[in-house]
Amino acid sequence: MRTYTAVYEREGERWLVDVPEVQGCHTFGRTLASARKNAFEAIAVNIDAEPDTFAIEDDIRLPGALEQIQHDAQLARDLAVELDDFHSAAMRQLVGSLHSEGWNMRDTGKAVGLSYQRIHQLLQGVESVPELSTKLAADYWSTYDEIAGRVVRATDEMQMLTQALTASLDTLDDSVEA
Repeated sequence: MRTYTAVYEREGERWLVDVPEVQGCHTFGRTLASARKNAFEAIAVNIDAEPDTFAIEDDIRLPGALEQIQHDAQLARDLAVELDDFHSAAMRQLVGSLHSEGWNMRDTGKAVGLSYQRIHQLLQGVESVPELSTKLAADYWSTYDEIAGRVVRATDEMQMLTQALTASLDTLDDSVEA
């Protein structure tokens, strides 16, 4: 099944749609859903095929600075997933090590700020946890430092974009008032 890319851009109160792979294939809709439906129909007419014989991959474009903010938000989400994975592995290692030293689940939970039920979940299927090697620990902290640096840079970029957007909106307000 062939897949076509539908590029959506907001203009006024409508979504304009362009399908670059099909020459002259353009349409619009009041909502994304209606624009997508119309894109299927436009492609079908242009290539002389039934709409169920191809697929559409949506490429929704945001205006100007908002596209960068969306990119930064996705970066932050990706970093959060990486940090969560790092956190889970580190907690599993810590809990496993304390368990290996004879700590019970309630004491371990109290010491690390988790419920004993969560400690039990972390220990499921773990017979013994080997010691965290120095290299592995260094890799964790190196990864953590890299991710933290990326978060700081993304935060700084988001602040600059927010300031630029605010300045643009202030300029627009001033021109509308005049």
